[in-house]
Amino acid sequence: MRFLTTEENMIILQVFNQYIQTNVTGALPNGNIELSSMPEVKEEACDATSSSEVTVNGQDNKGGLPLLEEELASAIKAVRELPPSLPSICFFTFLNTYQGLCSASLSQDKRRLSGSFEDASISVWSLEPDVLARAEVECDPSRVALAADFIHCTQTEMKEKLNRRTIQSPERANLMGHRGAVYKTRFLQESPGHLLSCSEDCSVRLWDLVSQTNSVIYKGHASPVWDVTVSSTDTWFASCSHDTTAKLWTFDRTFPLRSYIGHSLDVDCVEFHPNNNYLATGSADKTVRFWSVAEARTVRLLQGHRGSVLALAFSPDGKLLASAGEDRRIRVWDLSSGHAVKELRGHSDIVYSLAFDENSRLLASGGGDCCIRLWDLTKTTEASVGEGHSSAELLGAFPTKSALVSFLGFSNHNVLLAAGASS
Repeated sequence: MRFLTTEENMIILQVFNQYIQTNVTGALPNGNIELSSMPEVKEEACDATSSSEVTVNGQDNKGGLPLLEEELASAIKAVRELPPSLPSICFFTFLNTYQGLCSASLSQDKRRLSGSFEDASISVWSLEPDVLARAEVECDPSRVALAADFIHCTQTEMKEKLNRRTIQSPERANLMGHRGAVYKTRFLQESPGHLLSCSEDCSVRLWDLVSQTNSVIYKGHASPVWDVTVSSTDTWFASCSHDTTAKLWTFDRTFPLRSYIGHSLDVDCVEFHPNNNYLATGSADKTVRFWSVAEARTVRLLQGHRGSVLALAFSPDGKLLASAGEDRRIRVWDLSSGHAVKELRGHSDIVYSLAFDENSRLLASGGGDCCIRLWDLTKTTEASVGEGHSSAELLGAFPTKSALVSFLGFSNHNVLLAAGASS
């Protein structure tokens, strides 16, 4: 009892006081408290073939769990059926983004933040006190050496000059290589030291954050690439483009493995299912397609949006898919039936980002209205919501003053991480 109170385990202490009877018989010489034993359990004699009958506190409990365990299980079930609690929100605001922020992303370990910009640059920040050290390299692909550079120094001196900034480790890493606006960046799931980016120059690039250089260039699209995503095992990654296709890639090949053709307009967003066997794409043709990764065919065609679909998110249990975009409505789809189970209204501008919590019960959304909204997906409603009104599933709305929400993601301990640039 003293341990429960000193360690601030109030929930366990309440359950202990409600379901377990303690009798203090006296204090031992060492200061500990002696508790009496549990009530005596009387077991009736019976045949080996018959079920046992146990008497606990005068109540019969035949052939099942002890009464205490049943009550504890029912109490835990009642707690789990309560509405989801509101998370803490940590918002990263990009200030003075004169070069135009296109998107932001966080690494899987939540230690690094990246931003992609319209001036073809990528910036990566460390969210810990440690700075981003740069390892020595033989050459920098983002820097072109001219003959005039060797007039006053040798090649060895040029290499020392190139790696001089490794001693002065900056707090931000700048990655240059694309020839057009960078629309999306994604950290690898199991290797946060690598970053994928897609650009207006029709290419996807893999960056090594240790040397802060471009490792691989993937070319296969004929138009600007809007989005890129990585499978949970880092086996594949997928991209989508203005050329109305989505493509599947592997890291050791510079050409696509499969093309997913079916949308009539450009494909704006792409996401992997948690089991990595399926792929979802959202398009300007107002539809969402659910693809088989292996067969490259459409498994589900989800229709109902009134504008371009710009954001997708799978629930961690793999049963639900949320989509949103220009029509300012969030539709939640049941993947087993292919039907929309909820339509969430409340945003006053385009929705750019979606995220489920780890229990698949809470959905976060954000967009151009500079507001983060949280939705309770366990709440059942029957009445339809009129135009200009918020859905009954809305748990809370948190304005960001003037920052557009371009990234959302839940971390451990029910913390919602968000990022965006001041408009």
